[in-house]
Amino acid sequence: FNCEKAPFNNPKVRQALHYGLNTDKLVDIVFDGNAEAATSYLQTTHPDYIKASTQYPYDPEKAAALLKEAGVTELKFELLSTDHDWVKECAPLILESWNKIPGVKVTLQHLQSGAFYANNVDVGSFSVGIAPGDPSVFGDDLDLLLSWWYRGDVWPKRRFRWANTPEYAEVQKLLDEAVKNPAGAKEAWTKAINIIAEQAPLYPIVHRKLPTAWNDKVLTDFQPLPT
Repeated sequence: FNCEKAPFNNPKVRQALHYGLNTDKLVDIVFDGNAEAATSYLQTTHPDYIKASTQYPYDPEKAAALLKEAGVTELKFELLSTDHDWVKECAPLILESWNKIPGVKVTLQHLQSGAFYANNVDVGSFSVGIAPGDPSVFGDDLDLLLSWWYRGDVWPKRRFRWANTPEYAEVQKLLDEAVKNPAGAKEAWTKAINIIAEQAPLYPIVHRKLPTAWNDKVLTDFQPLPT
């Protein structure tokens, strides 16, 4: 979300759109069951998995109620999507879900990744975007995985534009605390993940499974990377 652009600067609007997503339908139709609806920033197979205190089961009535609480009676915007095959397949189902919420009207534009970021996200000329993202390719280190999206200038400042909020500042303190005090890291990470889930400035919809295959008659003692 562009968290500097009204009404998406209101976390209730961001929450509403997450509640308005039929993620089970995405998992079944787009991924043929090879994904799971996000219950945290982390996937459930991560060794430090923490179930977030805020969950987003499909609940269009709650979505409508949250929009009403936010004072939004009519919500019209364009969803930008990268042109990755499986993201493109998700986009029509996301539109179908959101356009069922009373007062919501969403259109769609697919863009190549370069144009998605350089011409739209990085200059703030967007409302909502969907794209693939998987920092877990760098391993399981939770400080790295959280820092990838929620620290520094690239993502929270320039892209989803959340860096001027008190919640962002609190996440920075918690991530610093986790690094400085390893014994209390789990507690600090839990608090950070709960803030991120509740605020939903940039948040996963599903975690995709990556199938791996090999011939054990040719490769011995082989194990795939856990990503």
